[in-house]
Amino acid sequence: MNECLAIFRKFGNQRQEAFVLHNLGMTKYHQGELGAARSFCTASLAIKEQLGDADSIASTLVYMAQGTTAQGEGATSRIPTRSAAPICCS
Repeated sequence: MNECLAIFRKFGNQRQEAFVLHNLGMTKYHQGELGAARSFCTASLAIKEQLGDADSIASTLVYMAQGTTAQGEGATSRIPTRSAAPICCS
């Protein structure tokens, strides 16, 4: 996936870059590397917000909430979830 990320960055394909970053975050989450997962998802979220891709933003926010819950940051996880709710329910 890192090769894909480099190619998408090289050609300026931000939508696919965000997709790969999100997937890298999911992969790190399932490998138990929660700090790395958060970093990848945060980078993905920044691009998605810049592009205004509401559905993808909501997906990443929900995933980030799961990650913060897994890290024992239950109160923190409410912030991304609350941010995603208006997007998911609109």
